[in-house]
Amino acid sequence: MHLPVFALRLLPLVLAVFAGGAAHAQDSGERLRLGWLAFESAEPLKAYRLLLPLADQGNKYAAYAIGELLLDGYGVARDAPRAVPYLRRAAEQEIPVAQERMGAVYYFGLNTARDYAMAAQWFERAARNGYAQAQGNLALMIQQGQGVPRDQATARYWLERAMAQNDANALNTYAGLLMVGGGGLARDGARAIALYRSAADLGSAAAMNNLGGAYRDGEQVPQDFDTARRWFEKSAARRLPQAYTSLGALYLQGQGVARDPERAQGYFRRAAQSSEPQAEYNMGNMYLRGDGVRSDRAAAQFWLALAAAHGSALAKAHMIVFARAGDATDDARRYAPAYFNDLAAGSDAELQMLVGELYIDGVIVPPDQAEARRWFDFAARRGDARAAERLKVLGG
Repeated sequence: MHLPVFALRLLPLVLAVFAGGAAHAQDSGERLRLGWLAFESAEPLKAYRLLLPLADQGNKYAAYAIGELLLDGYGVARDAPRAVPYLRRAAEQEIPVAQERMGAVYYFGLNTARDYAMAAQWFERAARNGYAQAQGNLALMIQQGQGVPRDQATARYWLERAMAQNDANALNTYAGLLMVGGGGLARDGARAIALYRSAADLGSAAAMNNLGGAYRDGEQVPQDFDTARRWFEKSAARRLPQAYTSLGALYLQGQGVARDPERAQGYFRRAAQSSEPQAEYNMGNMYLRGDGVRSDRAAAQFWLALAAAHGSALAKAHMIVFARAGDATDDARRYAPAYFNDLAAGSDAELQMLVGELYIDGVIVPPDQAEARRWFDFAARRGDARAAERLKVLGG
């Protein structure tokens, strides 16, 4: 386990608390020192044994370490119900890394109901105490309006505070905004690529994957599939699920490598082990269209249902159409009405176009021009010129 820089910087101060000369204090100080060293040296069980008595006596630094070990299940049995009280004890005594972890507890709903407002409060406490990861997390929540009012200027403020500390996640996020001109920033692809490189140099697997995507697509850099693959492989070496998906897509499409659907499927399955929705969607699409595998509509629906449940709008579009097929699975019939409402009422004309095209191409159900016209009409009403043309062709 990597001991946060915060803890290393505080360690001399922590030990100074016990330097008053009393034998008990000296014993406690030595125990704390050895416990931290074990924590830093990836000896979790030793750290747990040394620090648990101190945590139970109320030591805030030991409480953080014990909470971290129990929450992550690193070297000890994962136990969120036990972890959270230790983390809270440290957080309430202004330990920034513990405050950030409490934010994560509420954000992901670990041993509690998911509560974005509480998550934002804890992230803000840690951010105001200078903890870069919390500053980046808070920026994203403010940017998306999760538990706090959406405010792009405030989001940029916290993101830039984290960047000033060379936080790799913040650099990667800021680069993503610059790439598309989001978050109130002017589009600046050259600077985005430079920030992705900086984040990658600091070890950000997400930035490595994003650089690979830039080279694959020729976005702000010359298109180079070989360089793209190398970045994806670096990211995958750090076990980023999206990187496995990216590699799988290269092998499925034969971009800079020999087309190899079997190898592609292997990468998609690895990503799917982490519930990566694009990988699940790709698996479903391969089975649906018999792309490098034997066509299997039941398998297609299985993977598409997983992808849709994990948030893939592309998979939801396919499940809407599958619900009208004679071999529709129970999942397709059960969830299609909710997916229909989401996509029909949404503002994504491209997805609405996709549903229309799925009704035309006859792969999932026999061609149905009436349903196709309905979805093209949804898209046309949102200003999609292609949908308007399709309606003219169909006589709608």
